[in-house]
Amino acid sequence: MQARADDNSRFFYGWYVLGASVSVMMFTIGLLVAFGVFLKPMAEDLNWSRTSVAAAPTFAFMTFGVCSFLAGALADRFGTRLILLGGAFLSGLGLFLSALITRPLELYLTFGVLVGFGIGTFYVPLSSLATHWFTKRRGVAVGVVSAGSGIGIMLMSPLARVLITAYGWRPAFMILAGITWLVVFSASLVIRNRPGDVGLSPYGQASDGAPQAFQSARTAGGAAPAPRASSEAIIKHPMFWAIGGTHFFCCLSHSGVLFHMVAMATDIGISKMVAASFILVTGLTSIFSRIGTGAITDRYGLRHTMLLGLVAQTIVIILFRFVSTAGGFFGLTIFFGLAFGGIMPLYVLLSREFFGNQVVGTVYGFVFMLSSFGMSLGPVLGGAIYDYFGNYAWLFFVSGVFGVMAVILASILRPPAVAEGVPSKVAEVTVAV
Repeated sequence: MQARADDNSRFFYGWYVLGASVSVMMFTIGLLVAFGVFLKPMAEDLNWSRTSVAAAPTFAFMTFGVCSFLAGALADRFGTRLILLGGAFLSGLGLFLSALITRPLELYLTFGVLVGFGIGTFYVPLSSLATHWFTKRRGVAVGVVSAGSGIGIMLMSPLARVLITAYGWRPAFMILAGITWLVVFSASLVIRNRPGDVGLSPYGQASDGAPQAFQSARTAGGAAPAPRASSEAIIKHPMFWAIGGTHFFCCLSHSGVLFHMVAMATDIGISKMVAASFILVTGLTSIFSRIGTGAITDRYGLRHTMLLGLVAQTIVIILFRFVSTAGGFFGLTIFFGLAFGGIMPLYVLLSREFFGNQVVGTVYGFVFMLSSFGMSLGPVLGGAIYDYFGNYAWLFFVSGVFGVMAVILASILRPPAVAEGVPSKVAEVTVAV
């Protein structure tokens, strides 16, 4: 017999799983954003244009997205631990080989493909894993895992700057490769695929196996859980594409600003370390908002929380166009981190609540793949705008337009009606929104 998840006789093992998940997210997802610190040193040392260097994270986010979809589906079938080990090997190898590149194509293959593909095995499986371990406080749990990427944004960019300043950009890549292998391999020793693996039920789940929050939805006869949704039914549903489109434009809106933030700050005379600290501030504030919006959503619902975050993000991005001092940048980065960070955990919750827990990895994997395509376009778009105009002014206006598109799509999100092949869980999102 499995132990109750909320049994006070011992500390719930799911919190250890969350801790390990946060450590993986912290030292890996942050690497993609930290590449922005490598932009100017690599461009100057190799005599490449910023567009050429910025294309590397573009390819990385594209492969990151494709792998996220595959990893989510594979994690649903084979479990998260095995997927993480493969991702650790690939991402560490890609970082190490990035230190040896001499041509753009080599950088695109090492960082753009290997690192992107390896890190793509982390975000979706770990976010989905949190939904399996927690029924009660699910929003907080997913927010905590997502906060790991915020911590990574906060720590990895300054760490990369320190390593580049002390040793150069090539040794910095090698050191980061070693950190990646150490952290992910260690975390995999703690992570378990399901609560049942250690004789537990999900946190907050009632003794009969049904989530406590939905006990009242049970029929008097104790109806069995709804069948697994078919892939065809999910893909054909317009709300599936509305969620994916919102995530795509949301990430396309903020990725260019996030990646080029350090470069555009130094371009107006702000010192390199102060500029790198803006990424730290963005990551720090995003940590609080990722956890905070998870708690808010648990209480007040998904849709209005998401709309508020998307509107705030769009306004802040446009305001970046009008700042030219370190104080102005500092103030906006606080609100930028709060806005975009708070939105990120909501998409996996939408995927789970609209289409059910059994396929959350597959659904969110595809949605996240679309968002990663948006993330991939931002860096190269910013580089192209800078190379053509000599500044980033148009980046903020174009990104603002993409932000408006995300707001429009989020405003039409509605709980799908129960349809053939889609589990009744879909209708239960009414409780959350």
